[in-house]
Amino acid sequence: MKNIQWLLSLILLIGMVSCKPKDTEPTPDGKEVAFEVSATEYDRLIAARTTQTRHFEIKDIKRESDILKIWVKGGCDKSNYKVVWDGIMRKSYPLTVFLVVTLEQGTGIECAAELDHLLEIDLKEKFGTLYETDELHILLSNGSKIFDKVIDPAGAVTNK
Repeated sequence: MKNIQWLLSLILLIGMVSCKPKDTEPTPDGKEVAFEVSATEYDRLIAARTTQTRHFEIKDIKRESDILKIWVKGGCDKSNYKVVWDGIMRKSYPLTVFLVVTLEQGTGIECAAELDHLLEIDLKEKFGTLYETDELHILLSNGSKIFDKVIDPAGAVTNK
């Protein structure tokens, strides 16, 4: 009986150690922005952006190879930010994904500061298993106000 308990405890311990954190959780070191795949959350954020009370600015967006860089102004820490993909890969030409950036509340780091942050998303990691990211257009929306930009694979940014 003790051998079975010991074996079950060992399996449970191995399972807990090998678990990877969910994409919706920011990394503790703040190097990676939280990323969530949810059509419901995406729709909620887009619908609520005219009534959002935590405003921030998207200052600039660029692509460097497979990395999408988003410069934002607002909030105390970049771990307060989350990027949400609606989960739909639009296969019409051009191949497009829709993302919305939001400044989350209740993360434990609350303040009224207007600090600059750089959010980075590895496109190959998030979308590369589905399609080649060098063909991918991204519609990026601000979750606190109506602001939509499209960035193409060459890095050209246009208004939606």
